Amino acid sequence: MKYFTKVILLSFLGLLCIFAFSLNNEAKAAEKVTKLNFTPFDTELDKDHDILYMTDLGSKTIYAHHYKTGQIKSLKLPYAAERLTLRNGILYVTQMKQSHTNSTSSPDTGAIAAIKTNDFTIDYILDVETDPYDIAVDKDNYLYITPGSGQHNNMLVYNLATKQRVENTKNASMYEQSTVVYSEELSKLYTISKGITPTDIYAKEINHGIITASYDSPYHGDYVIDQTANLTPDGLRLYNLGTAYSLTSVKSGDMTYRLGFDERYDDFAFNDQLTFAASRSSGIDVYTYDTNDFQYTLYGTKRVKKVFVDDGLIAIMEDGKAKYSILYNENLQSNPMSITKSTYEAKNSNNNTIIENLQDGAKYLPLDSTFKIYFNQKISEIDPDKITLKDASGEVPHTVTVNKNVVTVQPKELKYFTDYTLTITDGAVAGYQGATQDTTTNYIFTTKALPTSGLTLSVNDDAAPAKYIFTASASQGSNIEYQFSVATSGNYTVVQPFSSSRNFVWQPTRSDSYTIKVDARSKNSGNLSDTYSLKSITVVDHELPKITTTTTSYDKNQNTVTVFIQAIDNIGIRSITLPNDKVVNSDKATFTVSKNGSYFVEVEDLFGNVRTEEIFVDDIDNAPPTLTVKPNTTKPTKKNITLTINATDNVGIKKLTLPDGSILKSSNAKFTATKNGTYKVIAEDYAGFKKTYKYTVSNIYKQVPKTPVVHTLGDADVMISGTAEPYVDFVLKIPGKKAMVTWTSDDGTFKFYIPRQKAGAKVTFYAKNPLGQTSKMKTIIVKDTTPPPVSNISITSASMINVKSESSATVYIYNGKKLVKKTTAKKSGYARVQIPRQKVGTTLSIYAKDKVGNKSKVKKFTIK
Repeated sequence: MKYFTKVILLSFLGLLCIFAFSLNNEAKAAEKVTKLNFTPFDTELDKDHDILYMTDLGSKTIYAHHYKTGQIKSLKLPYAAERLTLRNGILYVTQMKQSHTNSTSSPDTGAIAAIKTNDFTIDYILDVETDPYDIAVDKDNYLYITPGSGQHNNMLVYNLATKQRVENTKNASMYEQSTVVYSEELSKLYTISKGITPTDIYAKEINHGIITASYDSPYHGDYVIDQTANLTPDGLRLYNLGTAYSLTSVKSGDMTYRLGFDERYDDFAFNDQLTFAASRSSGIDVYTYDTNDFQYTLYGTKRVKKVFVDDGLIAIMEDGKAKYSILYNENLQSNPMSITKSTYEAKNSNNNTIIENLQDGAKYLPLDSTFKIYFNQKISEIDPDKITLKDASGEVPHTVTVNKNVVTVQPKELKYFTDYTLTITDGAVAGYQGATQDTTTNYIFTTKALPTSGLTLSVNDDAAPAKYIFTASASQGSNIEYQFSVATSGNYTVVQPFSSSRNFVWQPTRSDSYTIKVDARSKNSGNLSDTYSLKSITVVDHELPKITTTTTSYDKNQNTVTVFIQAIDNIGIRSITLPNDKVVNSDKATFTVSKNGSYFVEVEDLFGNVRTEEIFVDDIDNAPPTLTVKPNTTKPTKKNITLTINATDNVGIKKLTLPDGSILKSSNAKFTATKNGTYKVIAEDYAGFKKTYKYTVSNIYKQVPKTPVVHTLGDADVMISGTAEPYVDFVLKIPGKKAMVTWTSDDGTFKFYIPRQKAGAKVTFYAKNPLGQTSKMKTIIVKDTTPPPVSNISITSASMINVKSESSATVYIYNGKKLVKKTTAKKSGYARVQIPRQKVGTTLSIYAKDKVGNKSKVKKFTIK
C-alpha cells in the first residue's frame, strides 16, 4: 500500500510500449501521453522524483514511469508482483509464492521485495510467513502485511531494521484479502475486506509494530464501500466511492460520515484547494477541498481509472478496449466552457426511467422526454431566453432549470412524429470564474409516431390441417407493419418479418398445439412492437404413413443386398430414415447391406407421425467355404499318393484351384502327388470368400536314399550336421559306440550332438528310409582343428628361451615384425632355443603352428 493514496486497477496485459505526445482539445496546455501495453494494477506515486511505480497483476515485472519525460523502466522480480508501497526511498512489493485461497489446510508463504528507488534495483527479498495481499510501512519502519489466504487470519508485522517478525497476540485478527492504508498523522491503519458483507472499514492503532487496538466503523451497510481508499494529505479524511469519512486519533468519531457526492468515483487526488475525483462514467470532476462544491470537469469524454496531482495532473486512462495510457498535464485549470454530453430521459412501458444520449438527428423520442445538457463547469448564471425549443409552428412552451453543471429542459407538450430543434445559444450559461459557452449548439430530433392499437387477428381454416390463412387488422396507427411468429412451447419463431402485408399463410408441419402471434407497429414509432395479438390453434393428424413396397436385389459379385422402399401418406412424406441413420427427404429411398439380419426403416409424414418397419435380410453369404484334403494312404510307399479334395459352402463353390495351378469349376477333385512335399488347394465361393488348405505328403519312397553329405568334423566339434533326403533316418557309427540315429527334416537337413573325437579318428554314416532301404555308407576322418598351446615361457641369463607347446609344433619368436628365431618342439612338447641377447624391456611375440597349419594365439613376453 502507499502512504497517502492507493489504487487497484483490475485487469491484465503485458509490457510497456512507447510514449507519444498529443494535444487534446479539452486541455489548454500540451500533454504528455505514454501508451502502455500492460494493465496497471497497483500504483505508487513518488512526488520527489516524478515517478509513478506500477505492478501488472500476475506478472513478475514492475514498472517505473517518469511522467515528465515519458521514460519507463522495468524490473523483473523473483515472483509475481501484486501490491506496493513507498517509504524512505525504498519501494516494497508483495511477492506471491502461492495463489490466494480461503483454504486453511496448509501453511501460507510469500515474500516482500525491497527495491532501491535511486537505481531501481533489488535491495533484498524478505521471506514472510503469510500469503501477502496488501502492505503498509509506518514512520518507524515497521512493515504491516494483510493476509491473502486462510479466511479469518492475522495481520503480520515485521521490523524492517532487523528483518524479524514482531509478535502480536491481540488485535491482529482480520479477514483475508483486505486492503490497507496508513495514516501517519494518527498512527493508524485502515483496512477494507471484500469478503465480508456488508463491506466495512476497520481501524488498527499501532505503536512501534504493536497493534494496540482494533475496531470497525460505526456503520454497517449504511454506505456503499469498495476496497479502494484514498487518504487526504493531512491523514484526517478517507475517501471511498461517493463518501468521505472523518478520521480521529481516538475511536469516538473515527470513520464517521463527513460529506457525500452525487455519484461514485474510482479514485481521488488532492491539493491545497481542490479535490480531483475520477468518475466511474467519464472524466475527472473537480471540487473545492474544504466545501466540496463542484467546480468543473476535466477530460469529460475519457475513462479515467486513476488520478494523481503533483506539479500537474497525472491520470491513468482506459480506452474501452482494455488499452491503457498515462497522461501528464501541467495545467490543472478548467478547460473552456463546453458541453460534455447531452441526454434525454423518459418512462418506458414498465414505468422505468430510460436515459439515452441526445444526438443531432435523433429519432423516435418519447413524448414525455426531458432533456439534460451537461457542461464541464458548474453553472453560475443562465439566460433562459437563449435556450429555445421550436417546431415548424414556432416556439414550444418549456421550462429550464439548473443543478450544478446540468441544464434541464422540460417541454410542456410534445406531439407525435414531429420535428423539433433544441438550441443552446452561445452565452446562454456562465460557469467557473464567469466563463461562458462561446458556440451555439443545435439538436434536431423527431418524436415517435402514434403507436398502433386496436389489433385483432382472425383465421380461415377451411383447408386445415394442411393450410391456415391469418389476417391482422388494427384500428389506429400510421404506416402499420405486421410481423407473424409461431410458438409451440412459449418460444416464438418469426415466420414472416415486419412488412405491410396483413395476411399470413401457414402450412403446419406436425400435429401440436400452436400459438400464432402477430406484432404490429407504426413505421416511425421507434418501438420493436407497439402491440400484439395471439391466436391458439390445435393441429391434429393421427394417420400414420405407410411403406407400400419393399423389394430386394442380391448382387453375387458384391455379396450385397439392395433394399428399395416406397412410402405414402394422406398429407405427404417428410422423410425416410434408413438403418444407417441417413435421412432422405423423399417418399422413395434405397439402402444396401452386406450382412444378414433385421433392419429398421422409419418413415415420418409432414405432421410428425412416424411409422417404423422391420425388414429382414437372410440371403447374404458371409462365411468362407469348408475344405478337406485326404490321402489314399499315410503308410510308407513306393507309389504315388492320391489326394481327395472336397469343398462345401452355404451358397456354393465357385471354383477349386489345385496344387499345379489348374482351376476346376467344381466342389470336389482328385490330385496325384508324385513326391513328398506340401500341396496347396484353394476353394472359393460365389461371395468371393476363399479357403486355403496345405497338405504335406511325406511317405513316398520310390528310390534308395542317397548318401548323406556331412559338414567338416573337427576334433573340437561336439555337433555333427549335414543334408540328406527328407523324411529318412541319418545313422552315425562311432567305433566303440552304439549307432546314433536322427530324423531328417522336410528340407533334408539334420544336426545332433556327439562326443568330441580325436584328430584322425574315423566315423561312418548312411541314410535309411521307412521301407528299410539304405544308402551307401561313407567314412570320414576327424580333422585336427585345435591350435597348439603356448605356455610356460621363460628365458635364462644366457638368452635361452624355453616354451611349452605341442609335439613337433614349430615355435616362432618375433621382435615386432622381425623373426628372431624359430624351433621345433620335442616329443615332450617343450622347445628350447638360443636367441640373440635382447634389451631389457623388449617385448617378444611368440606363437606355435602345428603340422596341419593350426596356429596358436600370440603370447607376449617381456625381457626383464
